[in-house]
Amino acid sequence: MACALAADHFVIAARVRDETHVRVNGRRYYLWQAVDQRGQLIDFRLTARRNANAARAFMRQASESVRCYQPMTIVTNKTHSYAKVIEELNFGNGPDDRIRHVDRKYLNNRIEARSC
Repeated sequence: MACALAADHFVIAARVRDETHVRVNGRRYYLWQAVDQRGQLIDFRLTARRNANAARAFMRQASESVRCYQPMTIVTNKTHSYAKVIEELNFGNGPDDRIRHVDRKYLNNRIEARSC
């Protein structure tokens, strides 16, 4: 992605509903997705677990996909592992460089709409 197309925030969700459970060779995986504010897919990841380590790995992967910028805001569902990982990302950043975390229900509808 070119820097000129970079967004100022992206939406991330790791949803655990029927449509986000993916079975591969009989095993269940969680589908994590990141999209920008225009609804364009940034990255996705399948993990066997939904915990802070999986969230950290996904955030690192999504950030590497869009190296041109750091998001100003990340909108997630209510998964608790995101708050911990975003706080780690903010550690050492000044108040102007902090990533704002919004975890309100239904605000990640860009992700919800992608899977319909």
